[in-house]
Amino acid sequence: MIMKTNVYFIRHSIRDTTIQNDREAPLTNEGHVLADGLTVLFKELQITAIYLSPYNRALQTIQPIASLLKLPIIKVDDFRERRTVPCQNWENHLKLLWTDFNSSRNGEESLKSVLDRVSAAFNMILSTETGDFIISSHGTALAMLFYTLTDGQFTFEDWKKMNMPEVYVAQFESQRLLSFKKMLVN
Repeated sequence: MIMKTNVYFIRHSIRDTTIQNDREAPLTNEGHVLADGLTVLFKELQITAIYLSPYNRALQTIQPIASLLKLPIIKVDDFRERRTVPCQNWENHLKLLWTDFNSSRNGEESLKSVLDRVSAAFNMILSTETGDFIISSHGTALAMLFYTLTDGQFTFEDWKKMNMPEVYVAQFESQRLLSFKKMLVN
């Protein structure tokens, strides 16, 4: 019997932008409230594992769910945020990057690099997990994975519409994507 696997992708909740250290930046108070609200989505599900970016905001987003489900949290460095450099017009710069995934400024990680590392980590997990699981990460990292999973159907415009937090679910059968959709949050 072929088993279907549900993967729940969670973009982290609202980040405290007053903290400049990207890896250590926590959630805002509102971000914590929204993260607590995500538990409603998962209380009846049979989740067997939780993977996440090593960044603090991803951890703080997933902690209420992990506590509820009594599951350990497995940090995966490849689910980290994209390395960036300061930019005058951030949205225009990102739009340009989405037209050429190999493009990047000096010191910045290309979207192709993000796509490769996130996809490799995800595929390794998908090939070994035997139950439904959660991945908590960042908008760009998840968008690159979604772009790959949907054969390019997840676009820059979809990335722009992603909220903090945001939850998507994908169903797989034998590592083949059957469905992909955004879940309603709060």
